[in-house]
Amino acid sequence: MNTTAINAYELFQGALLHSKKEESIRKVEILLDSFRTLNFTGPTSWIATEIYAQLRKKGAMIDLEDICIAAIAKLNDEMIVTRNIKHFSGIKDLKIQKW
Repeated sequence: MNTTAINAYELFQGALLHSKKEESIRKVEILLDSFRTLNFTGPTSWIATEIYAQLRKKGAMIDLEDICIAAIAKLNDEMIVTRNIKHFSGIKDLKIQKW
């Protein structure tokens, strides 16, 4: 299974703010060791820019982190598994599955 560097950032951010910080960070490290991490690259930045422009034109902006996650998924022909289908549904040609 794959994840993105942006997802890793979000997990570490949550762990850092948790009351049991060291334990939470270690749990994130263990979880991420079971995934291949896909990175944000130059080509990904172009796809993210296209997504941003598309969403802005429709007045349907989402968080920049989610735009970057979607761009990484599109570049790598991956599916996004999420609880929030509606959040990503405005992105053209993005494969989405409800978790």
